[in-house]
Amino acid sequence: ELYHEEINETVVKEALERGETLLTRVESIELDIANNPEDLAALQELNEARLQYLDEANRVLGQALGSLEASAAMANAMKSPGDLEKIDTNLGKIGNEEAIVRMRALGLEKDDYFINTVDGNKVVEISQAGMDKLVKQVDPKEVELQNRVDAIKAGAEDEPGWLPAGIISRPESTF
Repeated sequence: ELYHEEINETVVKEALERGETLLTRVESIELDIANNPEDLAALQELNEARLQYLDEANRVLGQALGSLEASAAMANAMKSPGDLEKIDTNLGKIGNEEAIVRMRALGLEKDDYFINTVDGNKVVEISQAGMDKLVKQVDPKEVELQNRVDAIKAGAEDEPGWLPAGIISRPESTF
């Protein structure tokens, strides 16, 4: 449960940061009045860029929402007594296609879930195989290795002044 809380916190933080970045890009695109055909073409291109950013923001936030809903349903199911052959999660008033997109974003395949409609809401029934895909046992060694890789990528392991063999450092003034 604590693992899922930590993961969910990370998912939410990353999704919100990405969503805010995309919305900032949308807001930065200023649309003006077209005075000639060239202006109209330029404005149309800018508007298409805005729509792409909005679509991407919706996709990122939708995936995060789906992930959180599935995790919450799983945590709730694990707390309740009885066998865990399946869990149900209510996705709200969305279409089948959107429900499928959310399940695929979680890494589930069509045999891992079944979509029902109850009072206009899409309710997804996740099978045992689907739950196994969602709840993976985390190997501490893998986490440690991933943290080290992330630190290397972030430059935390860089040696000051290091250059590959055969490369020298010269001041700009010598060029």
